[in-house]
Amino acid sequence: MLKLMILLITYGGGFGGFGVYISNNNFSSINTILNRHGIQSLKGTQYGWGGLGYGIIGKIWIGGGGFGTTQQVSSDSMDIIVNEGAGFFEIGYMVVETHRFLGAISLGLGGSGVRMTIYPVNREISFDSLLTNPRRDAYVEIGSYISIMPSFNAILRLNRFMGILLRASYIVSPSSSWRFDDGDRVLNAPNFKLSYPVLSLNVTFGGMASAKSK
Repeated sequence: MLKLMILLITYGGGFGGFGVYISNNNFSSINTILNRHGIQSLKGTQYGWGGLGYGIIGKIWIGGGGFGTTQQVSSDSMDIIVNEGAGFFEIGYMVVETHRFLGAISLGLGGSGVRMTIYPVNREISFDSLLTNPRRDAYVEIGSYISIMPSFNAILRLNRFMGILLRASYIVSPSSSWRFDDGDRVLNAPNFKLSYPVLSLNVTFGGMASAKSK
């Protein structure tokens, strides 16, 4: 009688971590307006920090995470700080499993946004000038409450409790709108889309026990 022996490796447990995030956004429509007013261009490539965490049941990953980036541009009269961020609930499926390497695909559902804070450089003005031409900080943001993020994840297990996670993602926001901080709509806003790639390198910690069965 011929016996077929099948070796399966299944994982259980969970892990979390933090790392460096790199996003690449197309700010050309915003830069056209900024340059028209003598303001520096925003850089498409941004760097920031983020974190994530997952529970693992067999081949299924369940968890989520988020990240944020910051950059600043200036002119003679103002500074502009741009914050970009996103957060997602994710579910994934493991497609490659060895004792040292895990590969998974995942899909996240959450939100993303870009916030611009505009500061006048010279804030020391007279009271009369303040009444005739008030100069104050302005907050403008574009956000999407529904964004999706497919990702490819690769974990190199350094030991039983520590690993390195490299992931490539793409954030897609079907709809987005410009608003002021108080919720009012921004008129004549640039045609900017919240869809861009994200690459991250994370250090992870946690228990991912493997069990063999035949």
